[in-house]
Amino acid sequence: MLFSWLTLLAVMASGSAITLNDCPAALPRDKYLQVHGDSCFRFVLTHYRYFFDAERDCEHEKGTLALVKTFEVQEYLAKELVNTYGVLKNTKVWIGLNDFAKENQFVWEDGTKLVPSAYSNWAPDNGPRDGLIQHNLEDCVSIDVTTHKWHDHHCTDFLFFIYEKPYVCEYKVSAPATSPATTTSTTSAPATSPATTSTTSAPATSPATTTSTTSARSSSPATTSTAFVPSSSPETTTITKSTPSSSTQSSQETTVCPPFNCHLDCGLDGYALDPDTGCFVCDCSAY
Repeated sequence: MLFSWLTLLAVMASGSAITLNDCPAALPRDKYLQVHGDSCFRFVLTHYRYFFDAERDCEHEKGTLALVKTFEVQEYLAKELVNTYGVLKNTKVWIGLNDFAKENQFVWEDGTKLVPSAYSNWAPDNGPRDGLIQHNLEDCVSIDVTTHKWHDHHCTDFLFFIYEKPYVCEYKVSAPATSPATTTSTTSAPATSPATTSTTSAPATSPATTTSTTSARSSSPATTSTAFVPSSSPETTTITKSTPSSSTQSSQETTVCPPFNCHLDCGLDGYALDPDTGCFVCDCSAY
């Protein structure tokens, strides 16, 4: 019982975390794909693109250029770019912010406006400001991997200047839902009358616990009922065997089965039992 509760608590504690398996399936599982918070990040550093070309690349798998809305995300990206990938000093990397639609109204690629009260980290003479006509052409934003400051640039080439840059895509992922605990109640009748076992399990979306009880032989036949609910979550099965006895007192031996994990769909009652342990096995031979 204690082991079951500890297992449940461990699952609940890790239920909000996502892994690379939660990222879009088409993304390569290589060193450039990382998980942070509730997002997958793809660091595109081997080829440079103009801002809107980089934007379209991210959108291909339902993502955006990275949304650097907090200091924490900014520091994560900058440090990974330098420490993990060795990006050169003062390299500028596209992020998902621009004021292309309306001058000085910067908007994140998820549609959120960058209001004065929101987090920002503009370099001097960058961001919303009045001034030179040149500023009106600088609509797309990058982050400097060394200073961590934000810079606005031309989104494509301008005169003799090339504005192709590396970039980071972000893919928001919903955290896996935490399954509720399973409640099991067992009531046994006295040995002189037919023994009854009832098992109540949570819905099939939560881990199921199955209890099977065989009562001692007595003057009346024993009746055993077993309910098994396959689930996508690990299961614990407990088999209780009673030693035959002519008296109402029974000696019980309990075997704890390992967590049940099976890739076959055998239906509710289609899984076979191991004759030696009494545990369910991944085999549909019960049909």
